[in-house]
Amino acid sequence: MSEQCDESAGGRNDPAAAGSDGGGRPVTDGGRSETDRASETGSRTSATVELDVPEMDCASCASKVESSVRRLEGIDRVDPRVTSGRLRVAYDARRTDAAAIGERVERAGYRVEGSNGPCEVTFDVPDMDCASCAGKVENALGSVAGVDDCETRPTSGTVRVTFDERRVSRRQVVDAIEGAGYEVKNATANADEDGRGHAHASPDAGSVWRSTRAVKTWVSGVVVVVGLLFEFVLRGSNVEVASVLGSELLAADVLFLVGVAVGGQTILRNGYYSARNLNLDIDLLMSGAIVGALVASVGFGAALYFEAATLAVLFSVAELLERHSMDRTRDSLRELMDLSPDEATVRRGGDGDDGPRRGGRRRRGGRRPSR
Repeated sequence: MSEQCDESAGGRNDPAAAGSDGGGRPVTDGGRSETDRASETGSRTSATVELDVPEMDCASCASKVESSVRRLEGIDRVDPRVTSGRLRVAYDARRTDAAAIGERVERAGYRVEGSNGPCEVTFDVPDMDCASCAGKVENALGSVAGVDDCETRPTSGTVRVTFDERRVSRRQVVDAIEGAGYEVKNATANADEDGRGHAHASPDAGSVWRSTRAVKTWVSGVVVVVGLLFEFVLRGSNVEVASVLGSELLAADVLFLVGVAVGGQTILRNGYYSARNLNLDIDLLMSGAIVGALVASVGFGAALYFEAATLAVLFSVAELLERHSMDRTRDSLRELMDLSPDEATVRRGGDGDDGPRRGGRRRRGGRRPSR
């Protein structure tokens, strides 16, 4: 695969023209590192930390610091900036952390001031698969002091959060996301599969149609069908079994209530988290509809048990279809990323090859020559 682009004003020795950021590190489309690309597919936990190293004031100092930091496992990119005395490091948070990076800088003989500061971490939140889910997560993070910015990506199931480690810890950020009702897969402690949020199965747990949510939906559907048989076919067996606040409760009504309890529990849980985060979304509306039907049935004798059960089953099926569609989209994105070549041949001005280049993408701002 070859790629054509004009030679930059800096000539052939210009680092940007060679697909590098000046430190020998490859740059992909839009200036994004390969770490950023990997984090979008949920294959790693990408994080960035910036440290104050005021004594790093020359190229020799920068070289020593960079060599020391790169001895750590999980380091993706080291960007020493001698003019400002700052060091920016991108790393895999599953393999190292900001404290270890600061220690390596000090081992190189340079003092780190304020080692805790702006930090950027990408969290895997597979249950966040729609705009409504993203809104709840954004609202929850927006209320946390010290969180500077967040970027939700429902298509990849990730949340990129920039926060000040001097004011808020990573654990607090994770707690905020989980407080919105969504499990963070790369947190230290995880909830169970059907714990919070939309409670969908993770991509690694197999087909969504065999998830805990799906099993509950199928059981609820069967119970509702049996209730319909009592309601319209076996009417002689549809006898009163109880009385609630003066309203009779028939056998079919009991079955419908069981259907709501089994198929609607996740919906009601989602509605609770939506209300707690002051987020008016479909989860809150559907929860209100189910609860309203039950209240009208018990309190006013409207007998809307069947409507409540049907609503719970049909909305659960719709949620499963949504997750199935999103899983297929995420799989397609991962396959597209896998097709990206490790190297490509760069041509400038149509004069022929100028050597291999990593990333397989045209540098940012490059223009194809006219033919």
